[in-house]
Amino acid sequence: MRGGFFVSNGNHGLRFDIYERVHLPDNVAAIDELEEIELVPRIQVIEQGDNAILQGQLVLNGIYRAQGTEDEQVALEHWIPVEI
Repeated sequence: MRGGFFVSNGNHGLRFDIYERVHLPDNVAAIDELEEIELVPRIQVIEQGDNAILQGQLVLNGIYRAQGTEDEQVALEHWIPVEI
């Protein structure tokens, strides 16, 4: 997964690119078709004097159809740690 997020404060902003590889366990069927996907930020800002730290997780949730099945939907959840 490649993506990014943008933090804005008025006319000023910061952009952070993310690269994360999601591996399915060996005992889980491969993805045939992705039905739904959502990336939810769970991030807090910690102020330290003149600096700020963004810390938490991005949670990737999804539902997919497994290879070799017609109707079986499998839930996917993957947590991406964030500390900037």
